[in-house]
Amino acid sequence: MLKAFQNERQRDLLVGTAFSTLLCAFSVSAPVLGFFCFLLLPAPVIYYRIKLGRRHAWIIFFSSLLLITLFIGELAGDTFFLMGIMGLGYFIGEWIEKGLTVEKIIGYACGQIFIAALCGLVIYGNVSNIGAVNVISNYIGKNFDLTVSLYKEMGMPDDRLRMIIEAREEILRILIRIIPGMFVAGLLFTAWMNFLMAMAMLRRIKVQFPVAAPLNGSTVVGKLCVSAFRERTDS
Repeated sequence: MLKAFQNERQRDLLVGTAFSTLLCAFSVSAPVLGFFCFLLLPAPVIYYRIKLGRRHAWIIFFSSLLLITLFIGELAGDTFFLMGIMGLGYFIGEWIEKGLTVEKIIGYACGQIFIAALCGLVIYGNVSNIGAVNVISNYIGKNFDLTVSLYKEMGMPDDRLRMIIEAREEILRILIRIIPGMFVAGLLFTAWMNFLMAMAMLRRIKVQFPVAAPLNGSTVVGKLCVSAFRERTDS
């Protein structure tokens, strides 16, 4: 009986690590599919954090990051984004286990990731002597140039490409101003979506977990997410 339990744990560790690494690999290599894989990354971390416990969740977390770093070939900026989004899932699992309300689970987990990202950004900006704002600007500029290259390969007319390139600085300036708000809104939505997905998966295998609030749109976070989604679709 004990051996069967240990074998099941080992299998869950392997499956969890493989699945999380696969999502990470798609996130950094697939242009469109990668975005959706990136948004889904917290769900398996929440699932295995509740099912297997803290220690095994850490093993899956760091094993996936190590494998994806080897896949990329360097400790790139994308690795830190993956670390943050997987960390969101881990913290959600931690707060679920403490039996908090849904609002607190989502709020605390998002707050932890936001503070960690802000501190990391400030430290990296100071160490590299370019400042936090320039770190963001350089990253957005790099992705802007990659997008322009993609448009060129897709056969976009030269006059439209020239128009986009000429407006590069203005586009970057606007993006830098709205990035903080987009980050917070995206973090809340991602946390809420993955929370519901993980809860559905855990209930499917009949895993007990303490949550002190209903899992529906009646919560504050649910109303915020639904409201934001409706505004987006109306506009």
